[in-house]
Amino acid sequence: MREAILAKNYPQHLEAAAEIGSADPERLVPFQSNKRWKKAADLLEKHGAEAVRVLFSVVGGGPVIKYQARLEKVILDPQEDDQRTIALLESQTETTKEDKLWGADGGTLYAVSGCFEVESPIPYTQLRKAKDGEPISADFKYSYAVIVDPTEERNEAWSPVADDIAAPPPSVQAHVTRRVRDTATIRRLKALYDHQCQLCGTRLTLLDGEGYSEGHHLQPLGRGHDGPDIEANVLVLCPNCHALCDMGGLLIDFAQLRIEEGHAFREKYLDYHNKLVELAKTKRYCPPPS
Repeated sequence: MREAILAKNYPQHLEAAAEIGSADPERLVPFQSNKRWKKAADLLEKHGAEAVRVLFSVVGGGPVIKYQARLEKVILDPQEDDQRTIALLESQTETTKEDKLWGADGGTLYAVSGCFEVESPIPYTQLRKAKDGEPISADFKYSYAVIVDPTEERNEAWSPVADDIAAPPPSVQAHVTRRVRDTATIRRLKALYDHQCQLCGTRLTLLDGEGYSEGHHLQPLGRGHDGPDIEANVLVLCPNCHALCDMGGLLIDFAQLRIEEGHAFREKYLDYHNKLVELAKTKRYCPPPS
């Protein structure tokens, strides 16, 4: 079971954080709570920033999750003369820069990174409390809770390729669900490259004359990798190259890539992909669809 933090925030603050997350997914964005996030601090200490997710509902926006981010720092009972607190407050957004410390009697200063708006809001009816599995009420009024992460995806065991089959195996029916994304970011990049593969240069043309390409997230969005859905993490590929990347069969040299001006690509996500390919070679990781 993977745990996450459910929190509430105001729409203008989350919009500002998502804008920052799109431009610079590593930049810290600080927020405050008048509650002590002790359990959140414990989770962060136990698992590290790459593993703890914050799921935000919007104040006045109904009982649904609309944003998510990585939890990077938690300062309990922040003090004005504390250097960590001072450093975080220097990163406040335009919407929060006038805020002073709330917590004369306690509270939490916390920071997130990589904030983005989710494609499909997650209703509270899909949320359960981590401590007892009880559902989250639609009128949940607390500032935060530790929940079972509803975006966690099961990482199926590696399926080795048979090297000797004496007879055709029996067939079974299977239903496979794959998340399909065609976000505004990916559409913009496809147009920027005119559907030409950034790796091999192939451009597929459909019967109506339109081009066809696919967007690939180098650091996968699900299965615990928590890759951001931003253009820095996306390549425009032909279906062949996309399939090879999905199945962990293609190491990518940065020098191979065609990177157009206007594509805010980050090489660190390419490094993440190549590490997954190396793990796939040892069969210690089963690459997911991106």
